Amino acid sequence: LFLEAGLALGLAMIYLHTTLNWTLRKMGWPLELSMLLRLCALHPFFHYCRRMLHEKRQMICDLRHFQFAQVECGSDFDRDFIHAGIRAWYGS
Repeated sequence: LFLEAGLALGLAMIYLHTTLNWTLRKMGWPLELSMLLRLCALHPFFHYCRRMLHEKRQMICDLRHFQFAQVECGSDFDRDFIHAGIRAWYGS
């Protein structure tokens, strides 16, 4: 899901960047001002990518330190049901 979200946002940013470039050139804006505006438009993209990378690293760290014995469930039935599903899927 991380790859797909990043790719979709990247493509959207490319289209936005290209559209802004074309529009501002047609309006006769100076190149420097056009570049500045387009760089400002990329800031949310970079912020989102940094946040997404942080979440991915956090998820990997959480999975490395996950211990089934420490999981808390609302009822014994839930715990037994989840444990049975894990045993059926993974055989352990």
